[in-house]
Amino acid sequence: VDCHYEAKYRSHTKYWCHGWTRHCRVLIETNGEHRRSGRASITDNRTRRIFSVTVEDLRSGDTGWYSCGIATPGLDQLFNVHLQVSDEPVSVPVLGFLSPANVSCDGGTVTVLCKSERGSLPISYTWYENTLNISNGNNLDLRCQ
Repeated sequence: VDCHYEAKYRSHTKYWCHGWTRHCRVLIETNGEHRRSGRASITDNRTRRIFSVTVEDLRSGDTGWYSCGIATPGLDQLFNVHLQVSDEPVSVPVLGFLSPANVSCDGGTVTVLCKSERGSLPISYTWYENTLNISNGNNLDLRCQ
């Protein structure tokens, strides 16, 4: 998550907290240097006036409201972020036949296609017969004997 701020906050402490009110629970903070705590890290790029928060190994339990915070005299500056983490699979493979439905297996060829309807690219495909790798790529040509 990139948190942008005005030049007047360049030297202030920046933090990432769980919650969206001034009573949020601080998870990590920085005074300019890169910091890491558990699954979270924070870096303040004072030249670009952006501090970046990275959370690794996200889980559905991480879903909720968070805030980018800047410590100031009086009330801190907060910018709310809603994080939604889904347990949905990275890709959803779908098998289909590219060959006509009435193909004969009498010396013919059947092409099977595996494609991903949605998900993160790039997706690599490997075809197996039992435990033997027989092809790479999203198409598999089967020759009938």
